[in-house]
Amino acid sequence: MRYLLLLCYLLVAPASPPPPVVYVTPFGSGDESGTSWKNALSGLRLTSTLINARPGTQFWLAEGTYHPTVTNDRNASFILASGVQLYGGFAGTETTLSGRVPGTHETILSGNIGDETSSTDNSFHVVQIIDNQQPILLDNLTIRDGRIQSYDDGNFGGAGLSIEATLSLSTVQLSRCRFIDNKIHRGLTVGGAVSLLTETNARSTLTIRDCYFSGNEAGYGGAIGLSTQGGTFNTVITNSTFDQNTGKEGGAVSSRFVEHSPDNLLSISKCTFSRNVAEATGGGITTGGGVEKLEACTFIGNKVVSTTGASSGGGAVFCFNNSPTFQNCLFASNRADEGGAIQSLSDERPSAPTFINCTFADNSASVGGGVMNARLSRHEFQSTAHQVSPTKAFFINCISWGNLAPDAPFFKAQTLGDKQADATVTHSIIEGDFPGEGNRAVDPLFVDATSGDYRLRPDSPALFKGSVRAFDLPASDLAGYVRQPGQPVSLGAFEYVTTVSSLAAPITVQRRSLVE
Repeated sequence: MRYLLLLCYLLVAPASPPPPVVYVTPFGSGDESGTSWKNALSGLRLTSTLINARPGTQFWLAEGTYHPTVTNDRNASFILASGVQLYGGFAGTETTLSGRVPGTHETILSGNIGDETSSTDNSFHVVQIIDNQQPILLDNLTIRDGRIQSYDDGNFGGAGLSIEATLSLSTVQLSRCRFIDNKIHRGLTVGGAVSLLTETNARSTLTIRDCYFSGNEAGYGGAIGLSTQGGTFNTVITNSTFDQNTGKEGGAVSSRFVEHSPDNLLSISKCTFSRNVAEATGGGITTGGGVEKLEACTFIGNKVVSTTGASSGGGAVFCFNNSPTFQNCLFASNRADEGGAIQSLSDERPSAPTFINCTFADNSASVGGGVMNARLSRHEFQSTAHQVSPTKAFFINCISWGNLAPDAPFFKAQTLGDKQADATVTHSIIEGDFPGEGNRAVDPLFVDATSGDYRLRPDSPALFKGSVRAFDLPASDLAGYVRQPGQPVSLGAFEYVTTVSSLAAPITVQRRSLVE
């Protein structure tokens, strides 16, 4: 009987109401109640409405530019209430989210307040999320022109989007967003475009999909900066592009200030890092604490250019006291003084990056380590080399060809006292040779290296020479071709595919000389 009553209740009980939708246009319309496009909320009221919205509220923003204030108050931001969903890309007539046309009707959240011809009076943060207890979504928005002059402004990071979590759980998703020209004047600042700070016992989840970052700047992580002060996070970045961002360490991404914990997780996949610049280390990325994995990523034309005369390293990646894993990644035409593509440093903790099925081509170092430079450092306040943490590197099923350096075009190992950094290389093609099982020094025969196409020709000696016993062997190659379980795999980031329609478009890079 009770089951019959339950069934009757389910049949007659009212369905949950759909989430409320607030329609917004830059200048509003009708009675500006936000209940329809004909009565759209004005952009002038968006800031106050966002901060007071109830969880589940959707904001549909029509194309145009929105500012957090019409005054000169640099502390003004779009502060998002917990659980809101903010969507852009509307023409102003749609009745469904799917009615939007991708790539049209740009919706801009801009920090360019005050004098529009000057950036010195822009908002410190364009968007802020503080201790959200329910998931927040930002979709199809351009966030730009946040500006922080210095750390003395009292703002740690996130000129575009600042996320701070001190409570139990914080979940934020960014989808199809563009972050442009959000800048912080270096120093101890983190994340020019996006900053995530997780404190006390909080747990943050940040998901970034199909986003674009360009022209952003900060001290650590020109585009994205991750940091912890007692909390932990899980950050996933997928199918996003980082182009021409700058920083002191980590031109695009930095986790330098992340505390060491197995609960701090960073996963980056199917992303492109191009033409990012750092002053000290990590033209593309600087890694820090936590467990970090990068898969099917491309690093092209990133560089480290010292402005102080000090030696710089890791044109693409700088690994600091950390042991990230790289799978199916292409490193091409990156450059630095030391470690044209990679620099690894062990200080108070070991640094031991692993590279599986990666291709290194045309990277250059003006001092040593065309591909990688491995450094050792004594622990702070300690005086003997015996207290040095080991620096190692593991290369499995990789290709290193066309890399340049006056000292060690492939791997440069530093010696400190009786300690020496080293690398274990197996089943790889290394120009100039390198000891290890299954290694060879033969031309891998790229399709067209001069034009930056590093796929394999049908007569390549790299075909089907990889070890299928490699730990955590990637399931597919950089182009997305699925490797068959138990079948032979090729070396490098690309498998050879006989079907023309299965081939991905070639990844074109500019070849670089040792001295530019």
